[in-house]
Amino acid sequence: MAIVVTAGIWQARRRIHRQIPGDSFGQRAFFSILAIVSLAPFLLVTLLRGYGTGRSISMVPFREFWTASSSVDVAFSEVTLVNFAGNALLLVPFGAAAAFLYSGPCRAIKATVTAALLSVAVETAQYQLSLGRVSSVDDVILNAAGAAWGALLVRRWSNAATGPSAPQPAEGRPLKELS
Repeated sequence: MAIVVTAGIWQARRRIHRQIPGDSFGQRAFFSILAIVSLAPFLLVTLLRGYGTGRSISMVPFREFWTASSSVDVAFSEVTLVNFAGNALLLVPFGAAAAFLYSGPCRAIKATVTAALLSVAVETAQYQLSLGRVSSVDDVILNAAGAAWGALLVRRWSNAATGPSAPQPAEGRPLKELS
């Protein structure tokens, strides 16, 4: 948690020194804090002790998906649904907040990559700390997908709030004026 808070403070200080036109420092600080706070449930859920003290790793992408879908009893069990939905939904708020911190057309991609890297760090910590959890590449995929969903929702919401962009003339041709 100290690392996350330190990263937030560093990010806020960096934003103070780098003036971004049209951006309010208050807004950036708010979304920086929101992004950090949104990580608390993710870190709490993923870094608590699991079942026992062993450690295992699943590096084959989509193995858990295929295993769960091979049996109807497993596919619709409470544990499977909570695992898949929980991993996907845990980083939706982070993805939304992080999308406000990045600028430019690729901010959803940047937020998704940030979440994926964070998820890799958490899965590595789960393995190294022997928390009795399975460190899985599927968890990373689901976490990144959740963050992407949050970032895309923000993009859709911010585009709807600003309205459609003004029409642009095609290469050197003036727009016809409506009378």
